[in-house]
Amino acid sequence: MELLAENFVFIGFPDIEPTPVYFQAKEDMTGLAVFTTKISWTVKIVNVGDGMDSTTGNFKAPKSGTYFIGLSGVSRFTPGCRCRFTTDVRLLVGGNVAEKAKADVTTFEDQETKETFTLEATLHLIKGDVVTLEIAQDKKNCPSFLGNGEIDLQLNGRLLQEEFHS
Repeated sequence: MELLAENFVFIGFPDIEPTPVYFQAKEDMTGLAVFTTKISWTVKIVNVGDGMDSTTGNFKAPKSGTYFIGLSGVSRFTPGCRCRFTTDVRLLVGGNVAEKAKADVTTFEDQETKETFTLEATLHLIKGDVVTLEIAQDKKNCPSFLGNGEIDLQLNGRLLQEEFHS
Protein backbone atom coordinates (compact mmCIF):
# COMPACT_ATOMS: atom_id res chain seq x y z
CA MET A 1 0.00 0.00 0.00
CA GLU A 2 1.45 3.33 -1.06
CA LEU A 3 0.96 6.32 1.25
CA LEU A 4 0.33 9.58 -0.51
CA ALA A 5 1.03 13.01 0.99
CA GLU A 6 -2.48 14.11 0.04
CA ASN A 7 -3.88 11.61 2.59
CA PHE A 8 -2.29 13.45 5.50
CA VAL A 9 -3.40 16.65 7.20
CA PHE A 10 -0.66 18.83 8.66
CA ILE A 11 -1.24 19.99 12.24
CA GLY A 12 0.86 22.41 14.23
CA PHE A 13 2.92 25.40 13.19
CA PRO A 14 5.22 25.04 10.16
CA ASP A 15 7.89 27.41 11.47
CA ILE A 16 8.08 26.05 15.04
CA GLU A 17 9.87 22.89 16.05
CA PRO A 18 8.88 21.90 19.58
CA THR A 19 11.48 20.43 21.90
CA PRO A 20 10.33 17.61 24.16
CA VAL A 21 10.05 17.69 27.93
CA TYR A 22 9.92 14.41 29.82
CA PHE A 23 11.41 13.01 32.99
CA GLN A 24 11.62 9.99 35.24
CA ALA A 25 12.93 9.92 38.79
CA LYS A 26 13.15 7.40 41.61
CA GLU A 27 13.34 7.58 45.37
CA ASP A 28 13.71 4.90 48.02
CA MET A 29 12.78 6.08 51.50
CA THR A 30 13.44 4.05 54.62
CA GLY A 31 12.77 4.57 58.28
CA LEU A 32 10.29 7.42 57.94
CA ALA A 33 10.43 9.00 61.36
CA VAL A 34 8.61 12.22 60.48
CA PHE A 35 4.96 12.53 59.61
CA THR A 36 5.32 14.76 56.52
CA THR A 37 8.34 14.56 54.23
CA LYS A 38 9.02 16.28 50.92
CA ILE A 39 10.12 13.70 48.35
CA SER A 40 13.59 14.64 47.13
CA TRP A 41 13.90 12.45 43.98
CA THR A 42 17.63 11.91 44.30
CA VAL A 43 17.85 9.47 41.38
CA LYS A 44 17.11 11.05 38.01
CA ILE A 45 16.80 8.42 35.31
CA VAL A 46 15.74 10.68 32.43
CA ASN A 47 15.56 14.48 32.35
CA VAL A 48 14.93 15.77 28.83
CA GLY A 49 14.18 19.49 28.92
CA ASP A 50 15.96 19.97 32.28
CA GLY A 51 12.78 20.43 34.30
CA MET A 52 13.77 18.07 37.14
CA ASP A 53 16.11 19.62 39.72
CA SER A 54 17.95 17.00 41.75
CA THR A 55 19.16 19.53 44.35
CA THR A 56 15.62 20.56 45.34
CA GLY A 57 13.64 17.52 44.18
CA ASN A 58 11.25 19.86 42.35
CA PHE A 59 10.02 19.81 38.78
CA LYS A 60 9.98 23.31 37.33
CA ALA A 61 7.98 23.55 34.09
CA PRO A 62 10.40 24.70 31.38
CA LYS A 63 7.46 25.51 29.06
CA SER A 64 3.80 26.40 29.40
CA GLY A 65 1.38 23.67 28.42
CA THR A 66 -0.42 20.51 29.45
CA TYR A 67 1.65 17.96 31.37
CA PHE A 68 1.01 14.40 32.46
CA ILE A 69 2.59 13.43 35.79
CA GLY A 70 2.41 9.90 37.17
CA LEU A 71 3.60 8.48 40.46
CA SER A 72 3.60 4.88 41.61
CA GLY A 73 4.87 3.38 44.80
CA VAL A 74 4.86 0.52 47.23
CA SER A 75 5.03 0.75 51.03
CA ARG A 76 6.58 -2.19 52.86
CA PHE A 77 6.48 -2.65 56.60
CA THR A 78 8.31 -5.31 58.52
CA PRO A 79 6.54 -7.41 61.15
CA GLY A 80 6.03 -5.63 64.43
CA CYS A 81 2.72 -4.56 65.84
CA ARG A 82 -0.86 -4.85 64.63
CA CYS A 83 -2.16 -1.42 63.76
CA ARG A 84 -3.74 0.63 61.01
CA PHE A 85 -2.36 3.78 59.44
CA THR A 86 -2.52 5.75 56.22
CA THR A 87 0.07 7.05 53.79
CA ASP A 88 -0.89 10.12 51.76
CA VAL A 89 1.07 11.26 48.73
CA ARG A 90 0.34 14.82 47.67
CA LEU A 91 1.25 16.56 44.42
CA LEU A 92 1.62 20.30 44.94
CA VAL A 93 1.79 23.04 42.31
CA GLY A 94 3.08 26.31 43.72
CA GLY A 95 2.61 24.95 47.24
CA ASN A 96 -1.09 24.11 46.74
CA VAL A 97 -2.39 20.54 46.64
CA ALA A 98 -3.39 19.65 43.07
CA GLU A 99 -3.83 15.87 43.48
CA LYS A 100 -3.42 13.26 46.19
CA ALA A 101 -3.36 9.50 46.64
CA LYS A 102 -3.89 7.41 49.78
CA ALA A 103 -2.71 4.00 50.91
CA ASP A 104 -4.62 2.59 53.88
CA VAL A 105 -2.68 -0.19 55.60
CA THR A 106 -3.35 -2.63 58.41
CA THR A 107 -0.16 -4.28 59.61
CA PHE A 108 0.18 -7.62 61.35
CA GLU A 109 2.59 -8.72 64.05
CA ASP A 110 3.87 -11.80 62.26
CA GLN A 111 4.16 -10.83 58.58
CA GLU A 112 5.49 -8.20 56.21
CA THR A 113 2.78 -5.86 54.93
CA LYS A 114 2.80 -4.24 51.47
CA GLU A 115 0.55 -1.59 50.00
CA THR A 116 0.72 -0.05 46.53
CA PHE A 117 -0.52 3.35 45.42
CA THR A 118 -0.64 5.42 42.26
CA LEU A 119 -1.31 9.02 41.42
CA GLU A 120 -1.87 10.37 37.91
CA ALA A 121 -2.54 13.97 36.99
CA THR A 122 -2.96 16.01 33.84
CA LEU A 123 -2.09 19.59 34.70
CA HIS A 124 -1.94 22.89 32.88
CA LEU A 125 1.33 24.48 33.96
CA ILE A 126 2.75 27.90 33.20
CA LYS A 127 6.48 28.17 32.49
CA GLY A 128 8.20 28.35 35.87
CA ASP A 129 5.46 26.57 37.88
CA VAL A 130 7.05 24.38 40.55
CA VAL A 131 5.70 20.87 41.16
CA THR A 132 6.65 19.08 44.36
CA LEU A 133 5.52 15.85 45.94
CA GLU A 134 5.29 15.06 49.61
CA ILE A 135 4.42 12.02 51.61
CA ALA A 136 2.56 12.11 54.91
CA GLN A 137 1.92 9.24 57.26
CA ASP A 138 -0.66 9.05 60.02
CA LYS A 139 0.58 6.57 62.62
CA LYS A 140 -0.95 8.07 65.74
CA ASN A 141 -2.30 4.70 66.84
CA CYS A 142 0.97 2.95 66.18
CA PRO A 143 3.84 4.86 67.80
CA SER A 144 6.18 1.86 67.78
CA PHE A 145 5.96 1.81 63.96
CA LEU A 146 7.70 5.15 63.48
CA GLY A 147 10.76 4.50 61.34
CA ASN A 148 9.78 0.88 60.66
CA GLY A 149 9.39 0.41 56.91
CA GLU A 150 10.31 1.64 53.49
CA ILE A 151 8.67 3.20 50.47
CA ASP A 152 9.86 2.84 46.87
CA LEU A 153 8.60 5.54 44.50
CA GLN A 154 8.75 6.14 40.74
CA LEU A 155 7.84 9.48 39.18
CA ASN A 156 7.43 10.23 35.50
CA GLY A 157 6.04 13.06 33.49
CA ARG A 158 5.93 14.61 30.07
CA LEU A 159 4.74 17.65 28.22
CA LEU A 160 1.67 16.55 26.26
CA GLN A 161 0.88 19.80 24.51
CA GLU A 162 3.00 22.91 24.44
CA GLU A 163 1.24 26.24 24.61
CA PHE A 164 2.37 28.75 21.99
CA HIS A 165 1.55 32.45 22.10
CA SER A 166 1.78 34.58 18.99
